[in-house]
Amino acid sequence: MSIILILIFCDIDCLLTPQNLPPDCPKEWWELYFVWATIWAIGGSLYQDQMIDYRIEFSKWFVHEFKTIKFPPHGTIFDYSIEPQSKKFELWSKLVDDVSFDPDLPVQVISILFYLLYSIKHFLVAININQ
Repeated sequence: MSIILILIFCDIDCLLTPQNLPPDCPKEWWELYFVWATIWAIGGSLYQDQMIDYRIEFSKWFVHEFKTIKFPPHGTIFDYSIEPQSKKFELWSKLVDDVSFDPDLPVQVISILFYLLYSIKHFLVAININQ
């Protein structure tokens, strides 16, 4: 997973598309996408051990140090995506479809996409589209 996150930053142009950033957009939109890619490239591979959740610690530090980007007050910086229309942070969980599955299927063939997997899928699709 960590190599994917590094690729996001190195291949940041996968986020800097005309759909996300039209030619006449404000510079704040560029900064927003750059900061978001930086967050995931640096902090996305952090983990939780028995004592410390390093993602939470990184999130607290990042929000405290980089005050030009206004993050939502709840959760961590990893809980949010950029909503393409409003250019505001939106919870990843709002982007995930409601779970519905056939109760007759065996449990081992059921896959449920939760917000962390959705965030990784989002970046993989963005990178793949631009290649």
